[in-house]
Amino acid sequence: MTGIDQTQDRAALDRAARQNYGKLLASLVKFCGDFDLAEDGLQEAMTRAAEKWPKGGKPRNENSWLITVARNCITDHLRKDFRSSGQLEFDEIPGPDNNVDGRDDRTEFKDERLGLIFMCCHPALESSMRVALTLKSLCGLSTRQIAAVFLQKETTMAQRIVRAKRKIRKSGISFSDDSGAIPLNRLDDVLAVIYFVFNEGYYSISEDRLIDTSLCEEAVFLARMLCQLMPLETEPRGLLALMYFHQARESARQSIDGHTIEMHSQNRSAWDRAKITTADRVLRGVLMRGRPGPYQIQAAISALHCHAPSFEETDWQQIKMLYLELLRHTDTPVVHLNLCVAIRYADSPEQAYDYLCKFVDPDPLNEYLPYHLTKGRLQLDLSDFKAAEDSLTTALGHCRNQREETHIRSLLNQPGVASSPSEKP
Repeated sequence: MTGIDQTQDRAALDRAARQNYGKLLASLVKFCGDFDLAEDGLQEAMTRAAEKWPKGGKPRNENSWLITVARNCITDHLRKDFRSSGQLEFDEIPGPDNNVDGRDDRTEFKDERLGLIFMCCHPALESSMRVALTLKSLCGLSTRQIAAVFLQKETTMAQRIVRAKRKIRKSGISFSDDSGAIPLNRLDDVLAVIYFVFNEGYYSISEDRLIDTSLCEEAVFLARMLCQLMPLETEPRGLLALMYFHQARESARQSIDGHTIEMHSQNRSAWDRAKITTADRVLRGVLMRGRPGPYQIQAAISALHCHAPSFEETDWQQIKMLYLELLRHTDTPVVHLNLCVAIRYADSPEQAYDYLCKFVDPDPLNEYLPYHLTKGRLQLDLSDFKAAEDSLTTALGHCRNQREETHIRSLLNQPGVASSPSEKP
């Protein structure tokens, strides 16, 4: 086999692992009921694929190959544990299919990702543990990525994920079957998980790309599936509309050289009008039900941005009112921070900075880059260059990649900031 063929097979494996991790793992968790065992089985299947595919070529159905091999590995492990405990019979789990190498296996397996989300969002788990475990298992996000989402240290997040798995094992929490009644008491956490997945893709911390479209598409797929399973619920549709509005703007968010283009500088003719139309249709349909929730309100805010002819012509007063309404549903420091931005354009930078100082609690946002960035920009507006330099320098310390660092340094190099007196060596 040529080097080109081997490279293509390796790329196929990487693609199967990256794009289908959650789907593969969900099937395995339902198969064996254990996160660690499912992860180990999938990792072993990936390892074997890395050895076999470059030599013999990739199978016709990569996912089925990986599932078959992973299940065989899990079964072998369970049989060994069973026999080591002194048991002689093991009929509950079928033996491995040693005749299947996956090459001609075209068997399709059911998509169990929503079942996995609902399992992770069991009320026995703390809220933060539910979301973290789902991000880890469903999307294969690294512990570092999840820690960035939660504004936590990586070691703290790793411990939280381990505790979540241990809690599921000890509590006997079983895989949630989405064919039956959907547990409404887990819906808020499920929606939060899906939106976290989308945001991790939309604001990727990867060095080589601004947007991880595979994560965004996974989140949209899960939201659409949730809408089908829960047709009477309004917030899944609000979330779906919100993500569609965001997706409509994604092509204009990055320059040719890979730098972020902020909304005020984006080429609005590059926005996907078909996607905006779809988002409008979803949002109008759900708003007609008269049960507005936080995702519907955020979608309405995004709709105002998408329909404004220019940044200057955006209806900032209406956006400000919507953020005030959002606070009635979700009173969080991040919502208060977003309201500051709306006040900046609806009223004045002075009023926005006054609101920031009075109503935005800085303690939960100390590790949150947008807080320091927003504060620094408002100080620039007020010509308080020394304070702006301090805030932007703090923001610089929270950058997750070179792209963010380049953007903040461009603000620090603006006239006034660069020439302001500094006590730093």
